[in-house]
Amino acid sequence: MGKKASVDSSTNAGGVAIGLNASAKGVSAIVIGKDAKADNGNQANTIAIGVGATATGTSQYSSVMGSGAKASREYSTVLGSNANSEVDGGVALGANSISNRHAGGSATGDTKTTNPYIPAGASTAQVNAINATKGTTGAVSVGSDTVKRQIINVAAGTDDSDAVNVAQLKAAAANAAGNVSWTAQGNGNDVNAVKNGSKVNFADGTNTTASVAKDASGKVTTVKYNLKKDVDLGPDGSLTINGNTYINKDGINAGNKQITNVASGGNVTTNAANIGDIDRIVTAKDKYVTGGTATYQANGDGTANLTGTNGLTANVTGLKNNYVTSGSVSNDGKTLTLERNDTGKVNVDLSKIFTEVAKEDYHLVENPEAGSQGKYKADSDGNMVLTVANENGDKKQVTLTDIASKAQQDINTTNITNINTTIDKGLNFGGDSGAAINKKLGEKLEIKGGATADLTENNIGVVSDGTKLNVKLKKDVNLGTDGSLTINGKTYVNKDGLNANSQKITNVAAGTDGTDAVNVDQLNAAIGGTAKATTVKAKDANVTVTEGISAETGGKEYTLGLGDTVTLGTAADKKVVVDGTSGKITAGNKVTIDGTTGDIQAGTVKVTGAGTVNELTNRTWDIDNPTVVHGQAATEDQLKTVSDGVKTNTTNITNINNTIGKGLNFKGDDTTVINKKLGEQLDIKGGADASKLSENNIGVVSGNGALNVKLAKELKDLTSVTTGDTVMNNDGLTITGGPKIVKTGIDAGGQKITNVAAGTVNSDAVNFGQLKDAVAAGKTILKDGKNTTVEGEGTVANPYKVNVNDDLVLGKKGADGKDGSIGINGKDGSSVVIHGKDGISIKGKDGKDGVTIKAKDGANGTEGQIGLTGPAGKDGKSTHADIGVNAGPASLDPAKNLSATEMTRIYYVDEKGDHQVATMDDGMKFAGNTGLAVKKLNSTMTIKGTG
Repeated sequence: MGKKASVDSSTNAGGVAIGLNASAKGVSAIVIGKDAKADNGNQANTIAIGVGATATGTSQYSSVMGSGAKASREYSTVLGSNANSEVDGGVALGANSISNRHAGGSATGDTKTTNPYIPAGASTAQVNAINATKGTTGAVSVGSDTVKRQIINVAAGTDDSDAVNVAQLKAAAANAAGNVSWTAQGNGNDVNAVKNGSKVNFADGTNTTASVAKDASGKVTTVKYNLKKDVDLGPDGSLTINGNTYINKDGINAGNKQITNVASGGNVTTNAANIGDIDRIVTAKDKYVTGGTATYQANGDGTANLTGTNGLTANVTGLKNNYVTSGSVSNDGKTLTLERNDTGKVNVDLSKIFTEVAKEDYHLVENPEAGSQGKYKADSDGNMVLTVANENGDKKQVTLTDIASKAQQDINTTNITNINTTIDKGLNFGGDSGAAINKKLGEKLEIKGGATADLTENNIGVVSDGTKLNVKLKKDVNLGTDGSLTINGKTYVNKDGLNANSQKITNVAAGTDGTDAVNVDQLNAAIGGTAKATTVKAKDANVTVTEGISAETGGKEYTLGLGDTVTLGTAADKKVVVDGTSGKITAGNKVTIDGTTGDIQAGTVKVTGAGTVNELTNRTWDIDNPTVVHGQAATEDQLKTVSDGVKTNTTNITNINNTIGKGLNFKGDDTTVINKKLGEQLDIKGGADASKLSENNIGVVSGNGALNVKLAKELKDLTSVTTGDTVMNNDGLTITGGPKIVKTGIDAGGQKITNVAAGTVNSDAVNFGQLKDAVAAGKTILKDGKNTTVEGEGTVANPYKVNVNDDLVLGKKGADGKDGSIGINGKDGSSVVIHGKDGISIKGKDGKDGVTIKAKDGANGTEGQIGLTGPAGKDGKSTHADIGVNAGPASLDPAKNLSATEMTRIYYVDEKGDHQVATMDDGMKFAGNTGLAVKKLNSTMTIKGTG
């Protein structure tokens, strides 16, 4: 009834529509008012009355009354202008009221009706009563986020599900004021409930003091725990830095570090001696080699003549001066040729290395949006848009939905006000000193340590004794890898060892092991009356002289060997340098072999330790008019050109996004990897153990979603630290019946100082090994060393002769000797070995990522192979492959085959077996309903249909 009013006769039995543009489409729907509607969904038995009143969606069995009133869910009741119900069973009363809280089943709104507020400290019975009365359908709303109304004239409630009025609330608040409590914990364990008005005492713990103070505003109370000036770690306590225990009840252990800034021990027999003491005694008695010369003949044979201050002479024979004179790279970049001064040549085949890099996997990149600073965050709807990219830099966006909840709705607390006025006693906190601090509920109590950086873990504990929480320092303090011990502003112990700060180390027990500290008594007894020692010097860096102690006589002995760096030849563009310190071999100015990285540089071509060949010149490829060089390796530039062409002409490969089903992998500090598909939820938790958290040496740091209490890595301004019989204070460190480190010096208390590193400057302490070296008997003994042998007795009648072993061979197999080798050990476990039989072996850090180049029986290019070892994969195992050449199946180009059935093939062998490498002369065979088509790689296969 009304202009343009309509009723859907096909579905609406008994429907009524009254008013301009009124529309009723649901069964038995009643619509009254201009533009009122009950359509666009299931509106059976729906009533909509008012101008613009609408019932949409699944609003069957709903009643909507009021201008602009709306309902979109079933069994809703809406009364008021512009009121709205968005949830099942929702009731919106009053103009602009919105009911959007549901008990489940609705498409919109939140579910707080099934997740009611439960006060902290509620009993089990109270929790059960609350859960028994939680919502089962949509909420009743008398307002919205911006519209608030009082509900007045409310009768006092009786049952658990009844509303309460303010009179009942006041009575409950008054009763609650005397029963409010909170629970105190010690190391994560509940102790007692603390009621309102009760006092909490913060007591001194073991080696800690507590203090409580308010700030200027009187609103913030801070509880501080500090280390006591006199710290007692108990009879079994110790001081540990970086995992090494330096001080305990048994004495001082230098942890194989130097003890620096040691004052002179003087003439007190139990004092530690420094390097200056050693030099002072032995300098006047020292004898040494004064000079020597080395000469080489035209054939490369050489000798060295050494002279000493006591008339000693020594002849070193058997030296060789054979070396690589030049190196060159072939025009095609495939062969490196090394030439020696004895006309020998070594060819290195560089064309057999081939690698491929997959470029299709996508990975997460930083947020490119302006102002994001590279970070992602969820939007107001709980969604997050991520940017991913493949190896080519192609980017796309991926949306993660529902990863964060919508803004939480405020609890209507209009009638619950000023309850804190009845809870005025608050809580009292006390420490070892200072007045008790009172805190009202809602105020902040700060517990600080005083340090904000360089904190340690697990050195502070909180222990409950039933009435107090005691903060205690751990008996065995571990200051971590960078920790240190500072007394009166001076650092005595850190990760680098002990520093005596120019103080004496007194009462040092006699050392026995090579790394033990010695006292002055040992020094004087050992050195007194000994003859001057004879030393041996090397002419240049190619020869090393190692001084030692003879097991036969107890005197000095010298071991001669090759230096860490050996230089053969003098011409800058021809000489060969084998550098054992850097792990490199250079030949002239064009060839470099780097043992630290596994790289071989020959001219512009570079073979890397990762198994790749770089800087090749064949970088372009004409797909339409290819020019193929038989046996030449392809570059990644050429392969990408071919790959792009294949992608362009492959019409059946679509929708590559279907492959993005791998999701995302996440890993924490451990090795466990968590995989999450797009749309799944990843929970990120801290999980810190509250019992292990720890003060001006302890700080509270916020990070990773947690507040961590930590001990400072560098303890400062301490008065005393006690571990058993050990006391450390401002005067120094004292162990009852044991060592002392005080301002005036170090007293070892008759104990050994073990693991003392060799001193290097005059004020350093020396170890027992240095003492033996200094007082060795006068006779000089030459013994066999690395790559050398010694003949003779060192007398005038039978002088020493030092010969270089036959194994020192550079180049191909010698005619008169056996297969020799040169081994170079670089830093971090890297090495380079050149062996006449096994070829060249280059290994990277810790012996990994190696490359081996060898030829069977020394023949150039005959049955050769290259062994490559790559980095460890996800399973922790290293990859390895041996690359070589053999005869394989013929290609599609007969002109490039060895025969009708064979051609030369590159192959490699790994842990899975043999693999052959395809060339551009290979191809694929295509069969249709009839016939057979054969196409080379990189050629175009045209597939045409008919019709």
